[in-house]
Formats: sequence, structure tokens, C-alpha cells
Amino acid sequence: MRSIAEKFRTRYRHATTHAKLHGEGFHEIHQDSRWSGCCLAVMDWSATCLAREVLSLRILAIGPSFEHESVTQDTFGSDTSLLDFDLLIFDPSTLIEEYWNKSKYNTYTGYPVIDDRNSVRLKMDIKRRQSEMYELLKQGRTVVVFTPPPLRCHILAEDRDYAADRMGMAKYDLHETLFTPILFTRYGRNVRTVEATGVSIEFRGDEPFASLWERNKGFLRYNAYFEEKVGKPQWYIEGTTKVLGTYLKIKNGHLIFLPAPRTKEEFDNAGEWSQAQHTFIESLENLVNELHKGLNTVQLPSWSLNYLLPGESEQRANLENLQSVLDHVHREIAQQKDQLDQLVKFKLLVAGAGKPFDVQIRTVFEELGFTVTDGLLGRDDILLTYGNKFAVVQSRSLSRNATITHAAQLEKCVSEYFTPHEIEVKGILVVNAFKDVALRERVEPAFPAAMVGYSEKRNHCLITGMQLLGLYLETRDDPVKKEEAIQKLFAANGLFQEEQDWSVLLTERAISVAASAGEA
Repeated sequence: MRSIAEKFRTRYRHATTHAKLHGEGFHEIHQDSRWSGCCLAVMDWSATCLAREVLSLRILAIGPSFEHESVTQDTFGSDTSLLDFDLLIFDPSTLIEEYWNKSKYNTYTGYPVIDDRNSVRLKMDIKRRQSEMYELLKQGRTVVVFTPPPLRCHILAEDRDYAADRMGMAKYDLHETLFTPILFTRYGRNVRTVEATGVSIEFRGDEPFASLWERNKGFLRYNAYFEEKVGKPQWYIEGTTKVLGTYLKIKNGHLIFLPAPRTKEEFDNAGEWSQAQHTFIESLENLVNELHKGLNTVQLPSWSLNYLLPGESEQRANLENLQSVLDHVHREIAQQKDQLDQLVKFKLLVAGAGKPFDVQIRTVFEELGFTVTDGLLGRDDILLTYGNKFAVVQSRSLSRNATITHAAQLEKCVSEYFTPHEIEVKGILVVNAFKDVALRERVEPAFPAAMVGYSEKRNHCLITGMQLLGLYLETRDDPVKKEEAIQKLFAANGLFQEEQDWSVLLTERAISVAASAGEA
């Protein structure tokens, strides 16, 4: 059992925290004879003292793991009351695992199945926790939620069919908004998120959130964004209107949605992880303090909105116009960013590898006017159709030049199309040779002489990614040139004869990317 002194210290700490949170002052706390050795008198908490000290909060984390002395870790289904804490940090994305791991079933239609017993527990826990969170906000405390993706799972249906149970066919309903986000169901809001992961986060808010962002911008990543605008958005996917984090004032409390922290595995060492999470928790404490300072501002009743001061109407109209302009600019930025992303993908033809390189080659042939279909099952080639002409394309991104082996593989592929159908099929090999070398340093030929001789005897077309890029750039928006390019591809025997100097297509930066880090 705890000693009397320990009990006193705990009660005193909780009392002082409550007083600071709610702007109350202490005059005197005297012990009686039972508190021997612990006599303490606390005089008025002055405004100077409150401004000087950083508030120590009682913090509970459900879901995320923080190795921090100020944070109590617990689970969603525990009996620990949320009302003992000043700040709740909540990650809904971990909750399905808590109930699924204890279930006797696995998955159905690809989603976790929560069995009967745990379905009941889950529903009861959600109802209990929602009530506690609501009360937490009513009391003026803070809830921080890491914006979760849609979390889909099967739980026991409300209209349970016991006859089906006996036949081993118990009915389970699929839920995808069970925890997304859990608080909004308490307020009648049906808010949805979209799963998306990344690190390109843009802050467009103001204080006190700006200070948190400046100290933790390298610590946060996102797992989802909101389908629609919610609350007062603070964080967006960079260059878009997709909201990642937002702020809502609910009753007397504060509900904050944040991008999620990076995991321990994403740091180089334990020291960096420890420092980052300490900075994060300290930033949250400062944020809560600043939000509570704002509670001292005048709160007008809703009916006062029906009465306008001189100039208020004009200022409100100006604000709405500026917001409209800002929204338009953000949409323009998002559209321009998307166009830039699509254009930059064509660099894959000279710098890419693997699946992205293959996909971009397919895109170029579609842009030229071919009908493109997948090749034979289990193969990575593609089949081109143009009128009554056919071609099979293989693509290779190599750290050196191509070899006769690649030409032989192409010939084998051609024969697999010709033999069963007895139709003439053109073999086209697209190669990005010396993929790891800068363009100006690629001086060796992509196709050696022996390989060219082999392909000439078999009517192959050997073309580089640079030459294919040239065809795309020269023929886009010109149907006549596209027709000419297609005929040249079918007519090529061995090397595709359209020589392509990279410096004609691309402009080399005067300053290297390494010297101007951060540019796209």
C-alpha cells in the first residue's frame, strides 16, 4: 500500500494541475496532524507564476507507444477511466488488432472477423469510451487523435439468426467506419477518411499549432486524409486540398486530429527516437496550455451573430472572398502538381527501372495510337495492335548495355505468338541502358554490334528509352506524326534509325540537384 506521504503528494499534484487548467487559485493547503512530516502551505498562484511554469499534464495514450515518463499506456478495452487524465492521445488504427487477436476466427472477404464474445465486448467498449471522451471534452480537456484510415472488420450482426448459428453460418456485418473517427458517431457526424500514406505534409494553420508543427515536422507522417473538410483544417497533403489534420472546439474541450508519428523502426537509432518523442510530448503539453489560455477570451452566445457592428458585414464578406481566393489557389496548385507529376513520369524512360519503367513504356505506346494488351500469362511483355499489324514489346532497364541474350529472349517471345496463330508479329525491344549513369556520361552504344546483326536477321526493332521519349515528345497532339512514328517502328530492321541526342529533348540544370537539395 502507498504511504500517507505518497497519497498526499498524489492528491496535491492532481489538485494543482486542476487549478492551473481551470484558472483557479490556491490560498492555503494546510496539513493536519495526520500528515506528519509533510506540512505544506501553498499561497496564491499568481499570474506570473502561471506564465512561468509549464503545466504538467496527466497523459493517457491508447494505441500509440510512447516511452515517456509523463505518459500512461493502456488499451481501449481496459477499465482505466479516461476521466483521470487531462490529455488523451488516441490511435484508432490499432484497435481491431486488440479484439481480433483474441478471436477464434481469422478473416472473411479479406477482412478480420471479430467473434461473438469479442464483438459484444467491442460494442460495449465503444459505447463506454465514447461517453468518456464526450465527458472529457465537456470538462474542457483535450483529445488528440491520429487520423486513421478506414478500418474494416466483420462483427456480429445486430439481427442475429440463431438457427444460422446452429448450422455454423453465423451472420457477421462488415463495418468500415467503426473507428473512423470514433468520436464523430457521438455527435451524429458521418465522417470518412481515405487510406493514403506519405510524408509530404503542408501546414496552413496558425498558432498555437504552428509551434507544434515547427518542432515536429520531421516526426510526422500520414496514413489517411479526410474525404471532406472537417473543423478548422491545419495540415494538408502538400500542394493539394486533402486535409490530414484539423481542430474542433467541442463543448469546453479541444479535439485535434494529427498525422501520425513515425514508428521507432523509422529512426536510425534509439536515441533519435527517444528525443523525437520527448519533443512531441512536450509540444503537445505546450499546445494544451496555449489552448486553455484561449478559454479566457470572451465567448459570445449564438444569438449575437444576428446583430452586426458597423463594418462587421463588410469585413466578413472580405474574409469570405479571401477564403474563396485561397481555396481556388489551392485547387490550382493541386491541378498543376498533378500535371507536373504526369510529365515527370516520362523521365522513367531514361532513368527508371522495374514496374514503373514498364508502365511508362505502355503509356507511350498508347499515346502513339496503339491498342495495348497484356502479353501471355506469366510474361511481362505487352502486345501492340494497330489496324491489322501486331507487335510484341519487351522492355529492359539495365546497368550496362543490352546483350544478344535479350534479343534471343525477344525472338522466343515472337515465336510464341506466331506459332499458334500464324500471324506476323513484330518484335520490339525497348532498353534503358546504363540506367545508373548520368545522360552525358553514357558514351557506349546501348546495343552491341553482334546483337544488332542477330536482330537484323529476325526483323527486330531495337530502340532505346531515349528514342521512345523523343517519339512521344515529337508526336504528341499531332495525329499525322503519330502515324509516321508507328510506320517507322514497323519498318525498322535492327536499330531504330532515328538517332536521338538527349540534349535536344532535355535541359541540364546549371546547378546540380545535390547543390540545390529540395528542388523537384
